[in-house]
Formats: sequence, C-alpha cells, structure tokens
Amino acid sequence: MKQTMTIGEMIDEVAERTGMYKKYVKEVLTALEEVILETIRNATPDVKSECRFMNGITIGGYVMPEREVVDPRNQQKIQSPEKYIPYCRFSQTFRKALNELDDELVECEVEEEDFGILGESAF
Repeated sequence: MKQTMTIGEMIDEVAERTGMYKKYVKEVLTALEEVILETIRNATPDVKSECRFMNGITIGGYVMPEREVVDPRNQQKIQSPEKYIPYCRFSQTFRKALNELDDELVECEVEEEDFGILGESAF
C-alpha cells in the first residue's frame, strides 16, 4: 500500500512542529516551489541548474535539446521538442540517516542559529 502525504497534511505537520500558522507554512512551501521551478528553468543545454537544501537533498534539472527520435508505435522519425528534465538526488549522508532511523519518534528542536540570518523572523 502506497503512503503519500498530501500538501494539506504536510502543511499541518510543519505547522505543528514549528508552531507557525498554517497560512505562513503554505506561503513558505509555495515560495519554495516557485524558487525550485525558476532555478530549473535557468538550466541551459550545456549547464544543469540545481537547488541544494535540507541536508543532502538536491533538486535540479537540465535541458534536453530538440532532437530527432523514433516513434516506437510506427518506427517513424519525429522531432522531439526542447524540454526540461527534472531530477532529485539524495546524498549518502541523507540515505545513511534515513536507514539509521528506528521506530521511535525523532524530535527536531529548532534553534535560532540553525537558520542563520532568518532567525526568529522565520517563525
């Protein structure tokens, strides 16, 4: 059985853990999505574009240039348009941390120095 956290559930969970209002959590997640999309759109056929965040998660993309491909249904050659190809990678540190978690609830205490210049204004 597949378990998928909806955006509403994610907003609820983040709001509960941080003490932020759900409205502000939603605004942050929406802004994060916009930043990621804009970053990927900055990619060129020669250069990948990536966002690295959250201790070992990298979301990025690259441009697949226009090219000739073969349609598998009828073997005809067609032109594939230029398009962005997104990807997500996880560092070895992240994978190791994920595999070391046990069934206990892992609580994360947020301290001001963890957020650098954001400080308390982020909450």
